[in-house]
Amino acid sequence: MRRQVNWLVLAVTGLVVVAFVVPLGLLVRRQAVVRAQVAAEQRAQSVAAVLAVAVSAAGGDVTPAVAESALITDVAIHLPDGGMVGDAEAQIDVVEAARSGRPSGAFSDSGSWTVALPVATPKGVVAVAAVASPDEMNAGVWRAVGLLGALAAVLIAASVFLADRLGRSVVGPVTQVATVADHLAEGDLATRAPVEGPPEVQRVAAALNGLADRLSEIIEGEREALADLSHRLRTPLTALRLQAERTVDPEERRALVEQVDRTERAVDQLIREVRSRGQKPARPAACDATSVIRERLEFWRVLADAQGRPLEISLPDTHTPVQASAADVAAAVDALVENVFTHTEKGTAFSVRLRREGGVPVLEVADSGRGFDPTAIERGRSGGGSTGLGLDIARGLAESVGGAFEMGEGPDGGALVRLRLG
Repeated sequence: MRRQVNWLVLAVTGLVVVAFVVPLGLLVRRQAVVRAQVAAEQRAQSVAAVLAVAVSAAGGDVTPAVAESALITDVAIHLPDGGMVGDAEAQIDVVEAARSGRPSGAFSDSGSWTVALPVATPKGVVAVAAVASPDEMNAGVWRAVGLLGALAAVLIAASVFLADRLGRSVVGPVTQVATVADHLAEGDLATRAPVEGPPEVQRVAAALNGLADRLSEIIEGEREALADLSHRLRTPLTALRLQAERTVDPEERRALVEQVDRTERAVDQLIREVRSRGQKPARPAACDATSVIRERLEFWRVLADAQGRPLEISLPDTHTPVQASAADVAAAVDALVENVFTHTEKGTAFSVRLRREGGVPVLEVADSGRGFDPTAIERGRSGGGSTGLGLDIARGLAESVGGAFEMGEGPDGGALVRLRLG
């Protein structure tokens, strides 16, 4: 921004300087020419006056000697008999015009200026011619142009310097606000922007600081609420574990204890996630999606068999690494399968597939039920009065690994959820 301001001021100042300096340079040139022409006319007039007096003193006789006596400056005197006195190289046409009785002046091809004045004598008209050379007409022009150029350079440099100082006073606070915004985006909620600079920037800095304070309050409130919730959940989970351990059937006891352990781990994970809000997220550890999904489907297969739900599983034989924790992948699978059990009738078939598309893992959960409501597809939320939390968990997993979340119609006309895990 500061550089753009400097370039803008440089362009505007340059245009203004050119608009004034070029006409001034032309004016200086014109004035030098006029000055040289006036000087030549003055020389011719002086010699013409002296020559008139000398001719009168000589009784009207016009001789070279009389003409030489009138040469008080550098001119040429053309006598009536065709003779010439003086060294000035005047143009013949100008001299002839003066001999006809009228003053005349003109530029030559070489750029010099010739002026000729007539002087009437008893012997005829004498032409007094003075010449202004190109050097005389250019005298002082280049010096004046150089001074104008130096003045223009000083004005441009001064304007750019002032613009840079002004831009620094504006850009500096803006840069600080942007830096604080970057720190806030990275999770550093303790940083604050200095309230300085122009009034508009001060308002932005104050608003950003207020936003950071509000975010800190919200996150702290969430942490306190979750801590209270975790304490409340510990007691029923402990009681549930004790009841599960008293189950007679070993397989059923093992399944119940594993579910209680998984619930405790989910609560712990949720607490850690809320506590880490407002901090720069760490890069999640990769896991094998194939093994995680297979383990969770073994749990859900028992419930599917109990409800008479045909379950089709299609998983690759090789590892499928994804940049997400095993807990996150398991939570997303559980949420999607739980939606099937919640929003479809008993006996409704469903399928879970994991495959690769262009090297990217894709998880698909489809059922043969009634499918999503069209408005639910647009919102990306489940229907049936649900909050859509399950879909939000799945969407969060896809977005955390740079993938995508899609809802649509499955091959059997039911609901289909696709997660691109990368």
